[in-house]
Amino acid sequence: DDDLSYLQNRGEVPMFTATRSSVREAGRHAAHMLIEMVENPEAGLSQELLEAELILGLSTGPRMQNAAE
Repeated sequence: DDDLSYLQNRGEVPMFTATRSSVREAGRHAAHMLIEMVENPEAGLSQELLEAELILGLSTGPRMQNAAE
C-alpha cells in the first residue's frame, strides 16, 4: 500500500530498484507503540522491525568484477 503513482512501471521489470512495505501496517504499529508509551511510561522505549520486500529493477546491474578475479 505504499504505491507511488508517479513512479508506476509500464512493463514487467520496474525501472528502479526499490523496497516495498506496508504504510498502513507501520502506522498501526506506531499507534500501538505510542498508546503503550502513554499508558505505561515506565516501560521504556521499544523497537520493532517490519518486513520490506526488495524489488529489483533496471537500475540494478551485475556486480563489478574486481582485479583479483
